[in-house]
Amino acid sequence: NLSKSAVADITNRFMMQCSYDFKAYVRQSASFSFTTSDRVDNGASKSNAKFNSTSLNINSYWNSQLTSNFGLLYSTSEISGIPFDYVSLSIGGSYKLLDNKLQLSANLSPSFGDYKRQIIEVVANYYVLYNLNLIFQTRIYRIPGSPTNSIVGLTTRLSI
Repeated sequence: NLSKSAVADITNRFMMQCSYDFKAYVRQSASFSFTTSDRVDNGASKSNAKFNSTSLNINSYWNSQLTSNFGLLYSTSEISGIPFDYVSLSIGGSYKLLDNKLQLSANLSPSFGDYKRQIIEVVANYYVLYNLNLIFQTRIYRIPGSPTNSIVGLTTRLSI
């Protein structure tokens, strides 16, 4: 016998992911994933939840220095009967310079639907030594109706 305040939920989850490498003008790597979950909340809050997510990602390897990526995500969920659906795109790439010691990356990720935002990310990763690198990263978040937020960081990483 469970009290009204006890946590009493049952969650069923299913995940599937597959990937495939192929050549279409250049070497490509594609991946597809699907996730679904269904939670029945028998506790005091009765906040049942359903979640489905489908994504497709393609990485293109143009040469040893240049790669690009494209991603598409569709997410649909419902918590306590309230739906929340959105689509996110992701497009970007990276380029290696200075005998592969410096890698510059950029990515643009807009989202549409119930979740609206845009993210721009720029990263510079420089290997000072084979086990020591400096990483400069900046992310700019733009959410309609909210001030623009940004994160800027400089990290030093030593691998031993």
